[in-house]
Amino acid sequence: MLRDKRAGRPRLATDQRSRWYWMVPLLVLELMGCAGCVKAPAGQNACGLPEPAVPTKINIISYDSPGMPFFGDQMARCSYGRLQIRHQMLPFDALVNQATISMSSSSRSPYHIVHVYDQLLVEWAGKKWLAPLDDLITKYWTKYRLYEIPTSVWETMKVNGHIYGIPAIQNPEIFVYRKDLFAKDGLVGPRNIADVSRLCDALQSKESSRYPLVMMYSKMSDHIAYEFNNMQHSLGGRLFGKDGSPRFNDAVSVNALQTMVSLFKKCVHPNAVNFTVEDALVGLQQGQFVMGVLWMNNTPQLDDPTASKFAGKFGFLPAPSACDGCAPVGYWAQDSWAIPANAGVDRELLFQVAMEGTSAENQAQASSLTLVTRPRVAGIERSPYWQAGVASIERGAVGFERQPYAYLAKDVIVRYGIDALLGKLSAKEALERAAGDYWRAMHEEDFIK
Repeated sequence: MLRDKRAGRPRLATDQRSRWYWMVPLLVLELMGCAGCVKAPAGQNACGLPEPAVPTKINIISYDSPGMPFFGDQMARCSYGRLQIRHQMLPFDALVNQATISMSSSSRSPYHIVHVYDQLLVEWAGKKWLAPLDDLITKYWTKYRLYEIPTSVWETMKVNGHIYGIPAIQNPEIFVYRKDLFAKDGLVGPRNIADVSRLCDALQSKESSRYPLVMMYSKMSDHIAYEFNNMQHSLGGRLFGKDGSPRFNDAVSVNALQTMVSLFKKCVHPNAVNFTVEDALVGLQQGQFVMGVLWMNNTPQLDDPTASKFAGKFGFLPAPSACDGCAPVGYWAQDSWAIPANAGVDRELLFQVAMEGTSAENQAQASSLTLVTRPRVAGIERSPYWQAGVASIERGAVGFERQPYAYLAKDVIVRYGIDALLGKLSAKEALERAAGDYWRAMHEEDFIK
């Protein structure tokens, strides 16, 4: 998958140990030389890039997700002569910590091309830590066939009207279900959340499963905030007013959270508030749950015969909507490559390296792993997972509103949303408290002067 998503607010570590923490991987790479880089023969550049006039080192970091490390490795193949390119895959938390420390520094960043997902892109661009790419997108539009990437995807790379990311892969949420049980019980896949609730009733009455539904209503990796965003958006709500004021405590939002609470109490295992994505997957693979909404990039694991008892017995559909004609209750995430504003290496060269790594040819190779951003090479027709994901996108799945302060809202929605699920607060009380904490944080973080 893209990963077990974490969009939590990065915490800056400032002591001497933390500085060594993010320097160690680079020191190891220095000792190893260009280990892992694939060099072209002398005088020949595998990517057709101009050789820099002076020795130039480019360090790329990614985290584990389908496709992105592969693209990083392809960038490393552009090494030759005076150009040395290294790619290192880090645990997600380590990447966020190291990139945060290096990009917030007044000195040059030791990382030059960084793997980000949608919320990191928005937050870091909002803090002016990333370099805008609009001029380079225009200059290389034809050479790198950037017109093959849909306008809707390019829009997700924008913050305050400027493009900050080079799009690589997409990961919407989709609905998964056990085809064999649905067929046995005469059930059909849901169009909306009311259908999901009725399916729970049917499966429980036939004793197919005590907790038939798995939803990522979890505090782990902040997933409950994503699911709240999805439900609220599907019902026509918004997170923020034009001035950044909270709208996630209005009547539409309260209805969204109440709907989640009702579904949780009826259909979902009570310990789901502590589930990781891997927990949900294992539960489906082993038959503890029979349907759910999950990240598309995780779903191929359900058909892995070495891990799943029900390989080949799952069906895949776009995420259901809150109501007929509404957008799906499913998130649409994107992973991209970004260039730190303090990279200290020629921005155009970094852009060209990133584009070589995510070329149409390389995206075609990665299309068996994930939904890439060029539909022409995405292999959608070969994959029921990708087909369901594209349908979710086409029906209106979105991510968080693209505001640099969105992470502040997410933090408090996680905190109080869990309390609502567990019955400690009503939906209205939970969102009122979340809105109050968010507005105070907006002032403390100087988003409101």
